[in-house]
Amino acid sequence: NYGVEQRRRGSQVSGDSLGPTPVFTTVGIYKGERVAIKKITKKKVVDVTKKLLWEIKQVRDVTSENTV
Repeated sequence: NYGVEQRRRGSQVSGDSLGPTPVFTTVGIYKGERVAIKKITKKKVVDVTKKLLWEIKQVRDVTSENTV
């Protein structure tokens, strides 16, 4: 749990465009402070093949006065 106490809490968001819509998020206590808990999703894995590495090398080796 990474030393974070988790609780569910609701709050009101003020703003003309949002109005009095309640917003719910997971909150926790970290080092004595209340913090919002953001869920992180796993990133997609790219399969690096020899062909892909070769294509990347070709792009790096391109020299032109129009490229930096």
